[in-house]
Amino acid sequence: MDAALTLQQDRIRNSADEAFAESLARFRRIWAASSKSCGIFAIDHLAQLTELEGKAGDLSTRWSKTFKSAEWYKRSADANSDLTERTTRTPKPVSGKGRRDLQRLRERAGSCEPQLRGHAQTQMEEVVRDSFERARVLFAEAADHCGGVHG
Repeated sequence: MDAALTLQQDRIRNSADEAFAESLARFRRIWAASSKSCGIFAIDHLAQLTELEGKAGDLSTRWSKTFKSAEWYKRSADANSDLTERTTRTPKPVSGKGRRDLQRLRERAGSCEPQLRGHAQTQMEEVVRDSFERARVLFAEAADHCGGVHG
């Protein structure tokens, strides 16, 4: 009877070992597939995030160039205004019209600077806010995706 009991215990042990080995192999296959899937998903979202950062950098460069342009126009108008003030001492037939034109140019350049600065600042804030929101969404999707694969 001891031999039959030992034989039965060996059969149960062997069946349990086989079932465990199968479960372990299945777990390893699922783990490898989900790790690969999460890696691909994360790489894709990081590429999208990099693209958004590039766009934000481009917008920042454009804003900087626009702002420098506005400053140049303002300095040019100021310089022309100084020149106009110096030349008003020697009256010329065209100096009145030229002075008015330069004054208008100076006023326009001066009034454009705050608008350009405010508009560019608003655009930058929107781009940064949108970039961070998109990054948050991408990382949340990645976490959900990886969690869904493992879960």
